[in-house]
Amino acid sequence: VLERLSASEEEFSSEIRPGVALPHALLPGLEEPLMFLGIVPQGVRFPNVEGPARAVFVLLGSSEKRFDHLRLLTRTARMLRSAGQIDHLLDARDMEPVTRWFQENSGEPSVAVGGKKGVAGKGAGAGKGGAGKR
Repeated sequence: VLERLSASEEEFSSEIRPGVALPHALLPGLEEPLMFLGIVPQGVRFPNVEGPARAVFVLLGSSEKRFDHLRLLTRTARMLRSAGQIDHLLDARDMEPVTRWFQENSGEPSVAVGGKKGVAGKGAGAGKGGAGKR
């Protein structure tokens, strides 16, 4: 996974907006998309980006479903770019504020993550995944 994410990052910058990155990769045999959110208070440096990313959304898709992955990547990037403030996401200690943020910004009435309704899901921004803070 890291190898594929690194290769993708060398081709294109994953910065969506200052402080927010969306690295992504295609993996063979993946049944459904996965999205993970890492919150890094001190930030993570990415190549070809001036400042560190404090919110890192990692999107993994199936190499057998490239079109679906690109559609989800585009939709997620658009949502992250056009969303208002993300400060409350950066302070998240559990999934509840993340769930609320995706509901408010996805434009979908109810979507799923981790098999639970409420967070951006297949059509709106993420498959199964989680949030974590380092």
